[in-house]
Amino acid sequence: MLYKAIIGDNTVLVRVNGIGTENIIDRDKEILYMSELYENGKLAPKTYCTFENGSIYDYKEGESLQPQEMPIHAVKIAQEMAKFHKANVEPANGDRSPSLFKDYISKWLVEGMVDSTLF
Repeated sequence: MLYKAIIGDNTVLVRVNGIGTENIIDRDKEILYMSELYENGKLAPKTYCTFENGSIYDYKEGESLQPQEMPIHAVKIAQEMAKFHKANVEPANGDRSPSLFKDYISKWLVEGMVDSTLF
């Protein structure tokens, strides 16, 4: 669940993680990466605090693009994505390879938590 909270002049998002989502997302890594991305050019929202099953972080007002608007903003989107992917974020274990499939989806398949015919 995601809640928008207005406190005085500040707006934050309060995220309560879904039950069992820690089985597919390493929440400690997620917070570490969000913090490092914030410090590397504000490429992620500032995290104010974490709690047992969630976090509170900064909120920025924005609008979703309509499909017909995408070509107009394609260059800017690509530039921002390049900044994100070039950010110097160092994982705790030094392994910069993607971990979702390696660490979590394969675990689900081995433990029979996901129907392997889906992949």
